[in-house]
Amino acid sequence: MGFSLYFHKFKDGEAADADRSSLKDFLKKSDLTIEDSTLVDSAGNALEFDGRVTELHIDSDSEEPLSGGIDYASLSNEECEFIFDLCTAVGWLIINPQGNPMTIIPNRNHSVEDLHDSLSENEEEIAWVNDAVELQMVLQKTLLSSANIEIKLSA
Repeated sequence: MGFSLYFHKFKDGEAADADRSSLKDFLKKSDLTIEDSTLVDSAGNALEFDGRVTELHIDSDSEEPLSGGIDYASLSNEECEFIFDLCTAVGWLIINPQGNPMTIIPNRNHSVEDLHDSLSENEEEIAWVNDAVELQMVLQKTLLSSANIEIKLSA
């Protein structure tokens, strides 16, 4: 079971372009490129975490601010480490549409003032994570909360 996460940058309450040169450096260091929003290695193989192709994507070709996301996050150690490192390098926060928390800020790369009003209305919905382990713990808590709700609804 997995869920969606979205990667964005905000400045003074508005969507902002992330650091494209840092993205380029991060991808080069990781031996990856972007083909049609999909991350692929030098052999043209799609990025994998724990032997499974990921649905992580980066939307870099549009005139909109640089953004990304993952459609079915598995929350594995390898995946969370990659997401944390990517978001830290590029300057993205993580939007967790499942909520609790709605906004995850890696390495304090955003302040509350940077956030769009819809992301900062309730500071209890913001998680500040300092490493991939904390990111994984926050997301697993969300997953467990969602599973509890589903179990209670079906009982």
